[in-house]
Amino acid sequence: MLLALAVTVIVMLPLVGCADGNRADDDDLRAEYIRSLTEVSTSGSGLTRGEFGCYARAVVDAVGVDRLERAVSPSEIRELNRRDTNHALSEYGIRMSSSDRGTFYRMLNRCFNVKQQLIANLAAQEGLSSGVVDCLESRISSDLARRITLLALIDGEPLEGVPELQQELRSAMAPCAREGTGQA
Repeated sequence: MLLALAVTVIVMLPLVGCADGNRADDDDLRAEYIRSLTEVSTSGSGLTRGEFGCYARAVVDAVGVDRLERAVSPSEIRELNRRDTNHALSEYGIRMSSSDRGTFYRMLNRCFNVKQQLIANLAAQEGLSSGVVDCLESRISSDLARRITLLALIDGEPLEGVPELQQELRSAMAPCAREGTGQA
C-alpha cells in the first residue's frame, strides 16, 4: 500500500509541476499584455499612469489571455502603438461580446469614474466653463456615458458614425450650452 502511494506521488509530481508552470506562463503572459497596453502614451487622455495601467488590466481580464493571444501578440500591440497611440481594441483584433463589454466597463469604473472622465475630456476639448460641466454631470446619464465610452474604446467608431447616439448626446448637452451662454 505504501509503495502504491509513493508511486502515485512520484507520477503526479511532474504533472503538478506542469500545472504550476502553465499557471506561471499564463501570469507572465498576462503581465506582458498589460505592459504592452500600458506603454501607450497617456498624454491627452486625462488619465494618470496608474489609471492607464488599471485600464490595461481591465482589458486583459475582461477578454482573457487565451483570446488575446489568438487575436494579437504583445509585440504586435507595441508595434501598432509605435506608429499611432490612439487605437481602439478592435484595431488590435480584440473582439468583445456583450458580456465582455459589461465586465470591461465595470472593471473600468473601478479604475476611475468613466462618466466624469468623459465629461472632463469634453470640457477640455471644448473649453467648457465649470457651470457647463456641472450641468453636464446632471444631464449625461451613466448609460449614455457607458455607450459612448465603449463605442470609442472598443469599436473605435467615431460618435458621428452613430447618429442616434450623437443626437442623444446633443440633446443632453443642449440645456448646458444655454447655461454656458447665460441664456435661459
